[in-house]
Amino acid sequence: MPLTEQFQFCSLRLLFPLLLVLSASYRLYDEIIGTRDLTGLTPYQEYIPHQPRISASSSNAKKCQSPGVNSRHVNYTASFLHPTQWMKGEGDIYSGMWWQSIDSMLLTNYSKIGFLEAISFQSFRNNKRVIQTVDWLDVAVEHLSKYVKFFSGITDNEVRRAVEDRVAELIEGYIRRTKERCPPSPIQSAIPSTIAILPLRVSTLEKHYEVRLLKLQLTATIASLWVTGFPRAVIVGVSQNESLVASESFELLHDVTSSMELKYIHVETDDLGLVPKVALTRFQQLILQLAGDNTINNVEIEEWFGQHRPSKWKHVYFTEPDLILHIRPEATQSLSQELDKGHIINAHRLQPLPHTHQFSDIIENISVQNPFSALKLENKVLPNKELFALVHSLNPTDGDVCCDQGKFYPGNLNDSSLPVVKRKGCWLWEFCGFGPNANHSDWNATLKNHELLLKHPFISLVQGTQIPLVHHGQRVCIPRSDGTFCSNVNEG
Repeated sequence: MPLTEQFQFCSLRLLFPLLLVLSASYRLYDEIIGTRDLTGLTPYQEYIPHQPRISASSSNAKKCQSPGVNSRHVNYTASFLHPTQWMKGEGDIYSGMWWQSIDSMLLTNYSKIGFLEAISFQSFRNNKRVIQTVDWLDVAVEHLSKYVKFFSGITDNEVRRAVEDRVAELIEGYIRRTKERCPPSPIQSAIPSTIAILPLRVSTLEKHYEVRLLKLQLTATIASLWVTGFPRAVIVGVSQNESLVASESFELLHDVTSSMELKYIHVETDDLGLVPKVALTRFQQLILQLAGDNTINNVEIEEWFGQHRPSKWKHVYFTEPDLILHIRPEATQSLSQELDKGHIINAHRLQPLPHTHQFSDIIENISVQNPFSALKLENKVLPNKELFALVHSLNPTDGDVCCDQGKFYPGNLNDSSLPVVKRKGCWLWEFCGFGPNANHSDWNATLKNHELLLKHPFISLVQGTQIPLVHHGQRVCIPRSDGTFCSNVNEG
């Protein structure tokens, strides 16, 4: 047989089994999520290590990249989930943020709050309508802190340092890419009249890695607000620690945030453990003092509200300092209409997952000198195999959507009204399978450990961290890139 024909024959022999494996994976995936509307999605891209880091001295020499307007979204109208369809357990709707009018916010007495999540729950109870979007990409947040803390238990110093650096690189990569984007032009929406409040707590400056990651998470959160178009962000702290971290965060963004007012405010309090409560209580007090013509401190008023004074601000966006915000620009008109009606906007809380995609090169490098430590790290992240390897990369700019399907699949295939299935002794369902005895060489055990994750399609956001994500509330969405829109769905 000629050499050329031998090469073609061998290529076909190698290609055919690969096609069979890919075909079987997609068939199994379709059986799990019950849809075949996944055509045209961008394949997940492997993480490229050793990206240049952001620095305070970097300049924005290149012209920022404007995404433009997707032609299909010129007359876009967002659809919303009705509260009775998903507000059965308050923990399911908690996202660590909310967006509402100041008038609506004043209905909640935050001075009585006794735990962090109550900042949201009390707000929800005092409002007639708390809504999330049917399309997750209309309003979503990526929650960073759990992902960051997940790796803190690594005992091998060499491995821990490599992983710590990689986690920092992932967040720095988001910040760098965001700084290269253009914030939207002024639009007729609630965004220009929204003041953002970010409570911050830094209990100690002695743990270098923790402080480094706290600063990067805060910076990423602010960057997401800037690129969304919010004009002012106030970071509230209760000690010198928060002041130092906020100052360094501002410096990382100084070259791009000239269009955004950033301010750190120190509040004296004995309640150091509940900075969100302290921040919102003081904000309300100032609003009410102004309305009542009481004696006020003009310096403090300007610190909180800026030179435009309170009359500019009609809405408030509250967020924990570890949440990257994503808002589809074309959805802002629909969102603003809901805010003007006094409703609360609540984002879908998306949780990044530890995955081999982000750490494969570290595992490979360490395995040369320390195969045991490399194996431990490999068992601590999701394998790049079978359904675990299928991650749908979504880009709202290209018109991609992720349509909410409720909670039918994640934990209760037969009756979605039942309590969500969780493993005994496990708090956060996304991480239930990452136990100390995880062993990917026992594939059946791996599938059993992560059986809940297998019922979710993994997504990643091109304009986000690009880490695989699932919904913290155990909801499922169907990723689509076929030119269709999400519409209201009936759910349990």
